[in-house]
Amino acid sequence: MKTKAQKTAHNTTRSIFTLEAILRGITDAGISPDAPFDRRLPEQARQRLHDMGIVLEGLSTLEALCALILLPSGKIRSFLGSSVKTMKSTKEGLDTRVMYGAPHVESGWLTCPFASGLSKVDGVVTVTPGVGCAGSCLIGSGQMVYDQSRRARILKTAAIKLYPEVARVLLDREIKKHHRSVTRRNAREGTDVQTGIRLNGTTDIDWSITFPELFTQNPDVVFYDYTKAPIRARRHALTVPNYHLTYSLVSSDPVHVKRAADYMRAGVNVAAVILNRAQVDRMLDAGSWLDRPVIDGDKSDARPFDPASGAWVLLYAKGRFNPEDSFIINADRPLTTTITA
Repeated sequence: MKTKAQKTAHNTTRSIFTLEAILRGITDAGISPDAPFDRRLPEQARQRLHDMGIVLEGLSTLEALCALILLPSGKIRSFLGSSVKTMKSTKEGLDTRVMYGAPHVESGWLTCPFASGLSKVDGVVTVTPGVGCAGSCLIGSGQMVYDQSRRARILKTAAIKLYPEVARVLLDREIKKHHRSVTRRNAREGTDVQTGIRLNGTTDIDWSITFPELFTQNPDVVFYDYTKAPIRARRHALTVPNYHLTYSLVSSDPVHVKRAADYMRAGVNVAAVILNRAQVDRMLDAGSWLDRPVIDGDKSDARPFDPASGAWVLLYAKGRFNPEDSFIINADRPLTTTITA
């Protein structure tokens, strides 16, 4: 029987071989595994990596990739995972894997450009704790708060930003593997569960522009995300047949409510974070809010199966948050802007 050290060495050898093969296979990018690391690294990102003991300068391309992607076990880090909420979606007929990248500027790269709660001082973007969606982000609750989770988010994001060519190949392999698993289970159990992929678990990246090949190469997979971008910034994403978007209301101020109305007029549902579960239940019992249908967004994460078009997807606030923050909607204080669609 192999020792733990022997298993790690075996895994590492296999992983290095895989990564080297991917690098040599991406001929159009002209990446040599042996070339020195030469990717542009923002100072904030450099500092984040240094704080985790990772220094890429002086390494080869292959060595840098290994530093970002390999786990302590020697295996390649998975980009996709699951959560309690996405597991609920399976009961609705959508087996979802989700990617939790580093939100806002946690990694040193801005991955949520339309988030609230961000400020820029001397060219450096920072997050104000407890303010807006950035300051009340999902990473402040549950398993997300642990250093191991934070490290994984940052390293996955760094790999995507620095070596998108490789990250795309690895993501595509994971997506296809998940789809094969769902397909086999359907055949075995006589079910008709669809394969779901949510790439923006904690980020707001337009993947239809970043990795368009993922959608065309996996036509039988249902991709979906929430976004806080105005509709003008997601026009292309809305045209991708297997990509479903839900707009996430950033704030109750008129500018963002108008953005919500723009999406509703285009037939896109809008998610809103409500102060507490009691208010959500009351709104669900009423059957509508501001003359639009309502959906219980906490029942599952199967947004592509939402029945209504141009409806509100209600989510109650969780974790630590400021109840007076405009990101949190207090249903007892009606929005000052009328939604018309």
